[in-house]
Amino acid sequence: MAEPCNDLLDECWDQIFTKLDRDCEFDSLSLVCKRFYALTNSLRRRLSVTDPIITGTLPRLLHRFPNLVSVNLSNFRGDATTIFSEIRHRCLLNLQELDISNQTRIPFDESMDSGSVFEKLKVLKCKNLHVLGNSHLKRIASCFPCLEELDISFPRTDVHLRSKDLEGNESVVTDDGIEALSLSLKKLRKINLSGNYYITDRSIAALSNCLNLQSLEISSCCFITANGIHLLLQNSAKMNSVSVYGITCPNSNLIAQGFSTYGRALQAIDLHCAIISDECLSSLAKACLPLNRFSLVCCNGITSNGLLSLLSAYPSLQYLALEAFDFLTDEIMEALSVYLRSVVTIKLTECSRLTISTIFALARNCDVLEELDMENTGLGRKGGSPDWHISSKLKCLNMGKNIRVSDKCLAEIAFVCRMLEKLDVSFCSGISKEGIASVLQICPEIRSLKIDHCLGIESIGEGPELPKLEVLSADRSGLNGSGLAAIGIRCSGLLKLGLEGCNGVTTKGVEEVAKKCKRLRKIKLGMCAHVDASVVERIVFSCPSLRRVTFPNSKLTEDLKRLFLQHGCVVQESH
Repeated sequence: MAEPCNDLLDECWDQIFTKLDRDCEFDSLSLVCKRFYALTNSLRRRLSVTDPIITGTLPRLLHRFPNLVSVNLSNFRGDATTIFSEIRHRCLLNLQELDISNQTRIPFDESMDSGSVFEKLKVLKCKNLHVLGNSHLKRIASCFPCLEELDISFPRTDVHLRSKDLEGNESVVTDDGIEALSLSLKKLRKINLSGNYYITDRSIAALSNCLNLQSLEISSCCFITANGIHLLLQNSAKMNSVSVYGITCPNSNLIAQGFSTYGRALQAIDLHCAIISDECLSSLAKACLPLNRFSLVCCNGITSNGLLSLLSAYPSLQYLALEAFDFLTDEIMEALSVYLRSVVTIKLTECSRLTISTIFALARNCDVLEELDMENTGLGRKGGSPDWHISSKLKCLNMGKNIRVSDKCLAEIAFVCRMLEKLDVSFCSGISKEGIASVLQICPEIRSLKIDHCLGIESIGEGPELPKLEVLSADRSGLNGSGLAAIGIRCSGLLKLGLEGCNGVTTKGVEEVAKKCKRLRKIKLGMCAHVDASVVERIVFSCPSLRRVTFPNSKLTEDLKRLFLQHGCVVQESH
């Protein structure tokens, strides 16, 4: 390593490095010199562990990064008990966030009962665990007494147990487990209980013991009713966010009444699969809540009049989701859009009658709109003509699963949304190479492009270099050898490339991309029929920036994977 310029103090370099968007940029800086190596090591805050083969190097990683505050094991494909034990003994004094989602079991040693060791841990995510029961919740309460956020959603629980089988059963989550949590976690601010089938309104009532509770998320909890939500709102003055899915209730307006009567601090309301009347929305409009987020998904009973009354009452709304509403038309969205001048994010997925005219109306009336999701709508059907004077500030657009979208339609949208940074046209089978080439020419700011399952797109086309394009997801698309050649020529700044299931991709094309994309960090090559396993060795050694390659595990030996790991690249099994 060369000696760096010594004109700046370490504190100055710290200030510069902390302005970087991603931890991955530390890797390049660490190669510059020993001083930068030490500085970036001390600044790294997050660590994600995925492949079991990395377990042997974990002690060195934890020693190298002494100031970690977040560890993610959600994609770890092995027994996390050993790895968690190593983490526990080396860095939990500073750890603030831990994600152990998707594991076969909770990796906490049963003898571990000293809560003081974990006094700084504030966020624990245990989503989709194979085993989760009351005994585990009690252990969580004992080991992590200062938790502020907890996600125990969707454990893989047997949903066919009878009532008598639940008494004293510690292997499933019931009201007893939630009560134990609520009595111990006095600092709890946010909890996700979704998918815990056997909890009832008694659990919701118990959460009233958490005086700091601000956010509750519930989905697929069949025995929780609107009465429980109503009671929680009545007893939790700090509640500012409620998300409920499919809550049963003899009185469909009870939840809305609770919102308008007791939810004086509510800033976010998400309702899924509920029966909500226009009267409910009118009562919410009159409540004058500090609302900045509102979401209705697959809800019945409302009309455009109810939406109009609500949206006109909250001109400061920043997030709006209206999903799976067949009554929404371009004309209705035109009328609603004049009240959405503060909205930054709008989701309109599964609204089949909305066309390109809605995009034009939102571009015209929503001054600060940056993100729009119109997946599986009516895009591609005949709509209004574009106003070429419109210049939208839209940065993120998801128009996936719109099979009627043509190259012409895509170009018209691009002309109005020239500042796009993220575009998703996955499953848009009507788009071809010409359409993608056109949008990349019109929107040079694009950083992320998703063309998954677009068999008509064989290449991104020819044109000027695209130095800002960092993520290209083209799984099961029509990309072929010439398409990879175009990527290599135009996308020198590419960081992530997804090619899983691309039958037109060849070994030569993959090597060409790895050779020319000097910053490439991740590449997916699973189920690429014409890509030989030998290419992995060549691209790992020829592209030192590579950190992860996804490839069929059966074609690579464990010795080879260890060799790649020594060169800083994890070769991960594809599914």
